[in-house]
Amino acid sequence: SRRSRGRSTGSIGSGTRRTCSESSFGSSAGAVGFPSMASCFLDTALLTRRKSIIIAMHHWNLPRNPDACCPWHTAVFAVDEVARLEARTPCKPLWSPFLGWQCASCTCVNHPTVTPCNVCGAERPATPDHAKAQQTPPGPPTELPQP
Repeated sequence: SRRSRGRSTGSIGSGTRRTCSESSFGSSAGAVGFPSMASCFLDTALLTRRKSIIIAMHHWNLPRNPDACCPWHTAVFAVDEVARLEARTPCKPLWSPFLGWQCASCTCVNHPTVTPCNVCGAERPATPDHAKAQQTPPGPPTELPQP
């Protein structure tokens, strides 16, 4: 089976800026020793994946389970229920993570239009073109020729 446990990695260096295109996908992302789904980005760290699931759990209003020890574990069991349900769905070979930008603080990938990071709230790094445009003063106004 190609379904395997994910691997975690460190964070991106502060000066790293990566962009992604649809042609840069690996086939066995998350498996130790295999390329990431979006090879132009680093793997998302395990603790970041955990945090993003916990954020999703806060959006759920679940039924109380009198047999559960606490609301937290009720939500954790709901994550397991969803994961088991999704594992039984048909394969989606064209599925991909977001390809917009990767957060330098937490390694989560974000939609291109999102700023700041949806998981940790860190600001999106400026693209080299955007930063250059902000630093370059505007040129002299263009005058129309006089008749």
